[in-house]
Amino acid sequence: MNALEAALLVLAAFFGAQWLALRVAGPEGPRAWPVWLAGSVAPPLVLLAGGLVIARRFRPLVPGLRPAESAKRWIGAGACFGLTGGLLVGPTEPRDLAPLLGLWAQVAWAVVWVGLCAPLVEELFFRGVLQPSIARWLNTPLAVVLAGLAFGVTHLGLQPLWLWPLLGVGLGCLAAGSRSLWPAVAAHAGWNLATVLGSQVHGPLSMLAGLWLMGGVVCAITAVLAARREGPGP
Repeated sequence: MNALEAALLVLAAFFGAQWLALRVAGPEGPRAWPVWLAGSVAPPLVLLAGGLVIARRFRPLVPGLRPAESAKRWIGAGACFGLTGGLLVGPTEPRDLAPLLGLWAQVAWAVVWVGLCAPLVEELFFRGVLQPSIARWLNTPLAVVLAGLAFGVTHLGLQPLWLWPLLGVGLGCLAAGSRSLWPAVAAHAGWNLATVLGSQVHGPLSMLAGLWLMGGVVCAITAVLAARREGPGP
């Protein structure tokens, strides 16, 4: 079994875990917090376990698990990319992320899991495993797009639907251009934290989110092309 086959099996297991969690919760959603917690944590843990196994089995596959000196500027750029995008998209209330918990538990869940842990888990799989696995068979630009689409499909419950594949492509460009996983992790974490803790952004500013993100993707693609000419990182 090659890395791409293993990654696709892990992705299938993720969707299976999501489907099972929805079945257990029922059409009205879970009414007990242990059921909600298990359903929220289980699918990402499938990605984490599968990503770690694949990364260990195919060691040269995952880019930059240790942040290199040349990737530091990329990490800062990624964090700015994520924070600005999250603020422009608008806030997500902690109670929407953890409706069965108390107020402080909702905030802790939003920051620790949604803001920090989930981005690390998702980036390890989508940009650390899936994207380079596809690139081995096709090429880097197609791998960035296909991994971004897969990322978007896993976020189908979030609106607007078009935003998440585009975000996935932007994160993929950061990983490919820097040849490191950490700029994409920083961008993803910044995005999630900004939507949870950022100030309320409504009206015309939130309508600029799509334009800003498209501009960010264009800049990231330009960085990829520059990196391919000049080497890993700025």
